Amino acid sequence: MYEQALVNEYEDTGRDFPTGSSLAAEVAVERNPIVVIPGDGVGPEVVDACIRVLDAACGALDFTYVEGGDAAMVNGAANGIADRALDAIDRSGVVLKGPLKGPVQGARYRGDETLSRGFALHSAVYFAKEYPGIGWPHSSLGTDLAVVSDIGIMDEDDAPSIGVEAQEAALNDTAKLAFELADSPCWKQIHCVMDEDNVSGLMDGYHRPIAALRSAFPDVKLRAASTSGFFEKLVSQPHRYDVLLTRAAFAGALKAVTARLVGGTSMMAVMRIGPETAVFEPAHGPLERLAGRDVVSPMAMLLAGVAMLRHLNHASEAARVEEALWRVFRKGRTLPFDMARSGGGVGCRAFSEAVIEEMDAFVEIGRDSQSGHGRRLSIVAA
Repeated sequence: MYEQALVNEYEDTGRDFPTGSSLAAEVAVERNPIVVIPGDGVGPEVVDACIRVLDAACGALDFTYVEGGDAAMVNGAANGIADRALDAIDRSGVVLKGPLKGPVQGARYRGDETLSRGFALHSAVYFAKEYPGIGWPHSSLGTDLAVVSDIGIMDEDDAPSIGVEAQEAALNDTAKLAFELADSPCWKQIHCVMDEDNVSGLMDGYHRPIAALRSAFPDVKLRAASTSGFFEKLVSQPHRYDVLLTRAAFAGALKAVTARLVGGTSMMAVMRIGPETAVFEPAHGPLERLAGRDVVSPMAMLLAGVAMLRHLNHASEAARVEEALWRVFRKGRTLPFDMARSGGGVGCRAFSEAVIEEMDAFVEIGRDSQSGHGRRLSIVAA
């Protein structure tokens, strides 16, 4: 079950829980339906757009909607997630969610923290991939990478909320996830991004799991990168990097920089994963000022849906959505408002409809999807 029981089990045993694709088959077979939390602000709009695209790509999916964020708070869920939602997540193990409000003055919104604590989510992955035709300052540099970090859950006194053994187990699982992602047809290297003082130790907390994992993943190249001067290298030559492994304290900075390479957080998906639960969501926040106006881009939410499909072993369906996204951006006629040049662009629903039209226009991925423009279908490709 969720809540402290799951956290205690994780802390007491220190087991090497399965992560990522190793859990996907079990989740897909035994734990449907997928739990959907529409979220706050623009969340319901982007989630609706994502569900319509996923239904068009993979009609076998089953969804159950639950309350989180404002809707849960109004109905008495002080932790930001309804009890029914927590029970459903406990049974399913897979969550597709819109953005939730963070802590604000006068009210404490703790939906994301509730998920992280209750289901012992230990790792976060931010996917940053360049798409054509957006006219972004750093476009056409070949960005296609993932930022992987542990999830540092702190208590009210800014101390770790889990024990030392649980922290070590979480770092082990985070490092393993990074190797699994890097050991794929698309990615073959990991850069450990750390403070300059930790370069020789391959980053505080990760050196032991990394040493144990290197022999299990002989094809993955491992490199150390100091934070001193790293950002300059990243923004000038992002194509050199595949998987960036870092600690929670530095993950926010890496997320911000990589977002600037691909068009902002509206172009980034996030996967948070624990021993039995995986959460897929956009990297941006609720963007309340844009809510209800059909102007927000659903791109980050769609990419979260692609990551979820791959996690559930629906690889061909995920590739179909990615190919459709690529074609929409390459044509450039129906881009989201924040990506379109010369003041053009379409709204949330129109963009999702354009993606569905592109999916309907071709049957087989691979007939021409890998020729002509040389990009890779890489989101959770491991």
